[in-house]
Amino acid sequence: MVNGQGTDFHRMRRQIVFPRALIDQAFDFHRALRDPELVRTTGEDPLLLLARVRANWRMQVHDWVDDAVIDGKMVLVQRKPKPWWRRQWRRLRNRLRGKRT
Repeated sequence: MVNGQGTDFHRMRRQIVFPRALIDQAFDFHRALRDPELVRTTGEDPLLLLARVRANWRMQVHDWVDDAVIDGKMVLVQRKPKPWWRRQWRRLRNRLRGKRT
C-alpha cells in the first residue's frame, strides 16, 4: 500500500525535518559544501539547482500516485488529482453548516 508506514512517502516526510532544522539553526551550508570529504554527489551537478532555493520555499511530498505492477516491477504511477472545485465545494458547505474550515 502506498499510504503505509513503511513506504517511501513516510521516509521522505521524515527527511524533510532534518534540512528544515538545519535551516532554522542557520547552518552554514556553504562551508560544509566546500569540504569534499563531507559531500558526495552523482550525476549532474545538483548544486546548481540547490543554489536556486530560497528561504521562503516550502518542502512537501507529492503523493498523487497509485501503486502498480508493470513488467513484474512494483512502481508508482501518477494519479489525477481531484477536481479543484471539490475543495471549494466542501469549504462552502462547511461554512453554510457553521463548521470551521
